Amino acid sequence: MSQNPFLRARHTEPFLIMAHRGFWGGNIIENSIESSYLGYKAGADIVEVDICKTADDVYYLFHNNAEPKLLSRTEDFGQLTSTEIDSIILNNSLGTKSGYKLNKLTDFLDWLPEGKLVNLDRSWHYWTDPDFFTILKQSDKQEQIVLKSPVQASFLDQLVMQNDQWQYIPIVSDRQEIELVQSYRDIHTIGVEFVMSSMESTLLDEAYVQQLHDEHLLIVANAENLGISFNLFGGLTDDQALFDDKIWEKFLKAGVDIIQTDWTNFLSDYREKVRKQVETCSSINSI
Repeated sequence: MSQNPFLRARHTEPFLIMAHRGFWGGNIIENSIESSYLGYKAGADIVEVDICKTADDVYYLFHNNAEPKLLSRTEDFGQLTSTEIDSIILNNSLGTKSGYKLNKLTDFLDWLPEGKLVNLDRSWHYWTDPDFFTILKQSDKQEQIVLKSPVQASFLDQLVMQNDQWQYIPIVSDRQEIELVQSYRDIHTIGVEFVMSSMESTLLDEAYVQQLHDEHLLIVANAENLGISFNLFGGLTDDQALFDDKIWEKFLKAGVDIIQTDWTNFLSDYREKVRKQVETCSSINSI
């Protein structure tokens, strides 16, 4: 198989930026066409959006558990019909009506510009539904899409059954999970997302990281801060990096290729600094 577009993009940049639910706030709603557009505009190479399905099997961009915040509803998303969803004006970050409605997955994929990369997250709940993959195929944008999931045999088995070599990134907490994924030869794994509580994790052993890179696997780290009960990458977070660029540097020194962030513009600014430093060093070395 030819080199995937995510790896090609990595070869053109010091690292890649993934915008968590797009770039949103104020009256711009998370997980939307608008937030995705702004994510790319703010410097993201990849936009991450979440997927949910209604009671009548229609797919939308939405993160489960956000029903009270965005919809002013207490029911689980899967209990609501598409007619009900389409009637709801979403709440903005102030809790007032935004004027926006949820985007269907089909509408999002129709909009997705050619060449723009997207992670369809939390879709693993629907991999048993052939209609989900039919939607992706009919978009004719398979190369722009990567799927993620926790490492569970049931999810991996479903990917194998598709026979379509979907680009895939497992969410891993130890080497054993990576080994399990690699035992599935028919899955097109393009990277691994490290989730770990300590920077002393054996996942970050320099030789092991080099081994993964030698296998053309991208290493993903999640910098977003979801609250005090979360620790997604050894205690390093967006919150810290916003006030100290050396935190971003720690991600890169750990071998990270893709950083997922809530602050796309600031991470893009930092990447520009790194790019200029690399260019300066190359110029000096060429003298």
